[in-house]
This record gives sequence, structure tokens and C-alpha cells, in this order.
Amino acid sequence: AIQLATGELKLNPTSTVIRARMAVYLAKSGKTKRADDEISTALNSDPTNPSYMFKAAMIANLEGHSESALTLLDNALAHGYSRAEVEHEQEFANLRQNGRLQQLLKRTATIVRGTEKKTISERR
Repeated sequence: AIQLATGELKLNPTSTVIRARMAVYLAKSGKTKRADDEISTALNSDPTNPSYMFKAAMIANLEGHSESALTLLDNALAHGYSRAEVEHEQEFANLRQNGRLQQLLKRTATIVRGTEKKTISERR
């Protein structure tokens, strides 16, 4: 997967989509410095991209930085990333086991519900 992404980057060196995807592969293979560089490049190019935030959270979690992973997940959700995908991603099993993922999802659901209620009441 890393070789394929590297080949794709040779054809399209500015593709942050390929860089973000490759960053996850690199982190899973233990190449954390290069993974951090690739995801940073993607995020610097498009800092509000929820998919890049999600991938950065996966990388942070794979590297043992669970607090950073939770912050990145919070940001990804705030920017519209799929709650279902966050909930079911296998790379966050440790955050499910210690209850931190559920706390984050509950808190963000409350924020969303509060926003929806406010929006509905403002319409009246």
C-alpha cells in the first residue's frame, strides 16, 4: 500500500488525499515520523478537512497519543465527519474500552442536539 501510494505521489505530487491515506499506512507500519510528516502536509493544505482530521486521529492513537487522538476526533466530528465511522473504527478500540470514545460521542451528540433545539426555537 505504501509503495502504491508513493507511486501515485510521483504522478500527482500535490495530492493531499494520497498523502493522508499513505500517512495511515505508514503509521500502521511503524514509520511514525514519515506518517506525521505526510498527515501534517495534508492538514496544512486543508486544515478544516474532517477526513484528514480523522486520519490524524488514527495516527495519533496508533502512536499512543490518545489525548491528541480524542481532540482530533472532536474536531473531525465538529467539521461533519461521520459519527458512525468514528464509533466503529477498529483503530479506536482502546478508546472504546476505556470509555473515552463514548464520552466524546455523548458530549458531541449533546452539543448537536442543543444546537438543533436552539435552531428550532429561533425559527418560531
